[in-house]
Amino acid sequence: MKPKATTALAWAPAQWQAKVDRMTDLERQQLIREIDGIACRAAELGGYLADRYGYGGSDRGHKAAVKQANKQGRAVWMKALGYNAYHGLHI
Repeated sequence: MKPKATTALAWAPAQWQAKVDRMTDLERQQLIREIDGIACRAAELGGYLADRYGYGGSDRGHKAAVKQANKQGRAVWMKALGYNAYHGLHI
């Protein structure tokens, strides 16, 4: 059975080898993609929140915050994770 990324993120690092070794190649690839998606979404939301409600700053509004969210999401998706295309938020 394929674990959900949110479940896998709760695994203790000491469990990683045993749990990952029991997965099929397809399950591992799906889990990689899900976890990468969570990392990107976390960066986007962090950028949005920081732009709207960050320490010492003023709320620059939704539009500017979405721009910042896309900037941070792109950095994680392309630079940190190594993907070659990023499709930002359009909200």
